[in-house]
Amino acid sequence: MRLLIRLSWMHLRLTTAGLPDLISDCTHITHPHAQAIRRALMKPTPALISPCTALPGVLTSQVTGRLMGHLVSEIAAWATALQPPRRPTG
Repeated sequence: MRLLIRLSWMHLRLTTAGLPDLISDCTHITHPHAQAIRRALMKPTPALISPCTALPGVLTSQVTGRLMGHLVSEIAAWATALQPPRRPTG
C-alpha cells in the first residue's frame, strides 16, 4: 500500500505501463486511499493519457485536484500535501 500512494511510483507506473495498469493496481488493494486514487484516476481526462503525462506535475495536479475535497479528511489531507516527484539530477 505504501508504494501505491507514492507519486514517484505512480508516475513511473503510468509512464511505463499506462493508465489501465495503474488503475488495475489500485483495484487489488482495499485500503481507502487506494480506492480513492482508483476512482480519481478513472475519471476521464486527456491529461493522463497524453504524452505530457511524462511530466511529473501532470499526475500530481490531476490526483490533487480530484481528491482535495474528498469526504474522508485523511484522504483530502494526503492529496493536499502531495508534491510532484523530483526529477533526477545529473
